[in-house]
Amino acid sequence: MLLEDQRFLHEDLERLEQGISDRVLEDPRYIRDRLNRDHQISGFLTRIQYQSDRLLEIYNDTEGLRAKEIQTISTGDPFDEFYKQLNEMKDFHRRYPNEPVENLERAYKRKAPGEGESATAEIDNLFTGEEAYGRYLDLTPLHEDYLNLPGVQSRRVTYLQYLNIFDHFTPPHCPIKRPEKTTDQYFAYVGRLGTYLESFLRKTRPLEDLDKTFALITHEFQKAWDNKEIPGWGDETQAAGPAAPVTEGTGEGIWCPDCEKEFRNENVYKSHLSGKKHLKAAEARKMNGAPAGDTINGGLNGHTGLKTASSTAKNLKERAIAEREHRIRKLASSMETVRSDTRVNVERKQGMTERERQQELDSLFAESAEPSMRPSGGADDDSDSSGDEKIYNPLKLPLAWDGKPIPYWLYKLHGLGVEFPCEICGNFVYMGRRAFDKHFNEARHIYGLKCLGITNTTLFREITGIEDALKLWDKITRDKKKDKSGGENVVQMEDAEGNVMPEKVYYEDDVFRSATPAFQQQQASYWSKQQAETQPACRVLPKSAKEVAAAYLIAAVFHCNFAVKGGGHAAFAGASSIHQGITIDLQNLNSTNVNSNRNVTQVGAGNRWIDVYQYLTPKHLAVVGGRVSDIGVSGLTLGVSQIVVANGKIVNANVDTNADLYWALRGGGNNFGIVTRLDLETFPQGDMLGGVNVYPVTANASLFEAYQDFVTRESQDPDAALILAFAYVQGNWIANNDYEYTKPITNPPIFDKLFALPKLTSTERITNITDLTIELTTYNPGGFRQTYITATFANDARIQQTIFDIFLEEMNLVTSLNGSLPALVMQPISKSVITQFSKNGGNALGLADTEGPLMLVNLAVQWSNAADDDKFYAATSRVIQRSVSAAKKLGVYNRYIYQNYAAKGQDVFAGYGEENHRRLIEISEKYDPAGVFQKLQPGYFKLGRF
Repeated sequence: MLLEDQRFLHEDLERLEQGISDRVLEDPRYIRDRLNRDHQISGFLTRIQYQSDRLLEIYNDTEGLRAKEIQTISTGDPFDEFYKQLNEMKDFHRRYPNEPVENLERAYKRKAPGEGESATAEIDNLFTGEEAYGRYLDLTPLHEDYLNLPGVQSRRVTYLQYLNIFDHFTPPHCPIKRPEKTTDQYFAYVGRLGTYLESFLRKTRPLEDLDKTFALITHEFQKAWDNKEIPGWGDETQAAGPAAPVTEGTGEGIWCPDCEKEFRNENVYKSHLSGKKHLKAAEARKMNGAPAGDTINGGLNGHTGLKTASSTAKNLKERAIAEREHRIRKLASSMETVRSDTRVNVERKQGMTERERQQELDSLFAESAEPSMRPSGGADDDSDSSGDEKIYNPLKLPLAWDGKPIPYWLYKLHGLGVEFPCEICGNFVYMGRRAFDKHFNEARHIYGLKCLGITNTTLFREITGIEDALKLWDKITRDKKKDKSGGENVVQMEDAEGNVMPEKVYYEDDVFRSATPAFQQQQASYWSKQQAETQPACRVLPKSAKEVAAAYLIAAVFHCNFAVKGGGHAAFAGASSIHQGITIDLQNLNSTNVNSNRNVTQVGAGNRWIDVYQYLTPKHLAVVGGRVSDIGVSGLTLGVSQIVVANGKIVNANVDTNADLYWALRGGGNNFGIVTRLDLETFPQGDMLGGVNVYPVTANASLFEAYQDFVTRESQDPDAALILAFAYVQGNWIANNDYEYTKPITNPPIFDKLFALPKLTSTERITNITDLTIELTTYNPGGFRQTYITATFANDARIQQTIFDIFLEEMNLVTSLNGSLPALVMQPISKSVITQFSKNGGNALGLADTEGPLMLVNLAVQWSNAADDDKFYAATSRVIQRSVSAAKKLGVYNRYIYQNYAAKGQDVFAGYGEENHRRLIEISEKYDPAGVFQKLQPGYFKLGRF
């Protein structure tokens, strides 16, 4: 009955408009009632939008049902249709005699007291008691997190001080150094702080277009980041001067990052390097993950020299942290009044007795009571004239937030009657010690010092006289000139083997020797701890394909084992690292260029996916790539390529040139050469739907059903992607999925069953591919011990449940071990995806579309202690072995083993089929007859030629 639905929607829109009008005319006295009114209006506006969309669908009549219904009514006997619909209604009420009927006339009207639910029930659970319905911020939990951050633990920052500095992220207000900001703990802290401020704004300003505000903040950040204008995140440079860093402290001396101390004299700085206190501080700093240098053998090598370029992973994390800091600054500035009120409220409560606090709570609840509970009165009610009463204040005490004088004892406690004049501030008088102490950081005092020519104001605390300030500044200036008058020292550096060389050579930016700070920094860029612990003799960072070929030929001529590192995201030791050999790190091959036709993007093999997506997203383009932004491009994707082969030549591999090599590279791993560039097919891509939903693990059966529904229908909608996972997080098992839809629409039908399930949390949003991959990187942290293992199965609900049960049973044996975080990931391989494998000559994987759809299972586990390695390897291996055995009994096992998820002992190439394996060996013999990439590059999966 579309016409009836049409009539109902028009009436509903009118009722909603009337409901909004009624509430707009209201002027609630209490903030609780005002907020409730605004939230109700916001809900009505949302429903108006929803109902209007439904009405437009009816009028558009894409399926012709409305026209058909009009024709049915307008032709023949109109009473036939009337009685037909009447009988349907009677039949419905016979089957459901107790069905409640809603009074639509009163659906959106304000309910009188006693007619139903509480008038303010919608906001009762939105705020904490400390927030007082949006009047104040409640940053107490975040203050506790802040106190436990690296760099803050040794300082005592009160809650009041924190309210003043929580949006300051640069010295002198923020004691956290830039290396300490890249820790996961700090990243999580700024994330929680930004999330709280956003949610507070949404709760207190429901009628504002906050999404537009947040988008503007993101745009401003992008522009400032591109121009390197984000405070505290500019290029890390060092001033010329003594052979030690001069980038922190006052900037006038020599800074030791290990001791966090500034030295006025260079000789004193040098002598302290061999002291016990410095060595202990350097060791502690190294244990915390910050770069620490050799402070004895190397002299100044831990604190001097040119800083090498940060890895892409570090840049990515720094950008994400800087974006959160920028967002916090902007949000805090928009809530300055609330922030000021919060400070006043905290100070006031600190000076109150327990009895006074209780009285205030009683007063708050009395003001917020329901209208039916408030005492009524006539025209002579005292409450009408209570606001006109004259305040009795014979002592002229300062007024509190409620307009009443503060207690006299509080006035005496804070010394508010004591005068503190400041000559620098123009003889301004500050009442009370607290106001006097605060004014040294305020604009009036700082402006007064600058008028005297004093730029470094941090050293002038407690100085209020102009003459005293000028004398101190003159002394500081003379000492600074004296320190700079000394000649510059010539620095010689000594490596771990006792070789002495100039500083420039020691810090050469393309070859890093073992035991140097730059070498250790590069080693730390691996995703897994096992890879980082595999120490080569040196690391080479070529800047072009020719330099890659030169480094490779040196290793080949001298029969030196080598490894090649793209993004370094493999789990097991030796995959892209080598013990006492040469690691060729491709990170400097980081160019990205799209052609004039915008259909091919040339990507250097050292890029990570974040580099590619950040380059293409502003151009509204995309390529097929990884879903985690921090993963290297070359290790995950191989196709049309530029490659260094065994004879040192640089050749191209594509459909027309070296077609057999091109076929082998699509699944053959690192057995044929070193890829230096990839040419990726490029297509238009704008904003898209995506996010991560989290569910209770008890919903596994429903999730499997939704997963099956998605895989069955995936070929009907190629814009959709879905991955299902189960993980053990912070002592609890959870289920989650990440999903993407390449069009900017919400609730696509292919996700109907999935979206219908109740969620614990969701990050669903319309955004771009860059943002989605950055989010998934947070679920894939590095710096832990890692293992992957995989198997492939037919898409079958029975094997899904079996694998899940086996996974829980085996992993519960190791979840108590330190840092344990096991995850089970189920990823579909649809028939349509397998069909794409045959494009451009096919690949070596050996999969046919008749085998699909398939389910790729990845068991990903991280932990902390090396002593537990064997326990985790054994547990993960048992899960796969038992799952494969069960699948074979059900007839749903597939031999294919995905190389990037495979464990070290798995036979990847046997899963490609005997014919493809044999052809890969033949191509390897053609391009690498001596087997250099089989013998000298032992890492990752080999073809088994030798």
